[in-house]
Amino acid sequence: SLVEDLDGEHDAMREALAAASVAMVKFHQHPTADDAAVARTAVAHLSDVLLAHLAHEERDLEPSSIRYHDSAPMKVALKKVQQAHKGRMGNFFAWLQDGATAHDKAGLRKQIPAPVVLVITAVAGRHYRRDIGSVWA
Repeated sequence: SLVEDLDGEHDAMREALAAASVAMVKFHQHPTADDAAVARTAVAHLSDVLLAHLAHEERDLEPSSIRYHDSAPMKVALKKVQQAHKGRMGNFFAWLQDGATAHDKAGLRKQIPAPVVLVITAVAGRHYRRDIGSVWA
């Protein structure tokens, strides 16, 4: 049932992302106060849906999945995730560390060697730091 719940949350995230995207395009095309309010609401909803899902994964999925960390199916799944994000890992690593605590960053370096994290973030994460992260600062 946990997987079904998480799948349902993935559907809700896709719907919220689509609604936020539409609202942002409309706001870009017609930058009125009303369209800004609609876009702000849609993005806030997306944030709520996403953060609730991530909290749910951390609370309920992570403790049980850690037991299977070194299993063959988990290694296959990790490879598929890496392939899906090929070419965007720098942005992902930069985003992942943006606002992270020292404790969180140390946890990342336990999974991936610090020099690898440094190089991926510094070189391949330039776009995130320059064009995305700087906007949120």
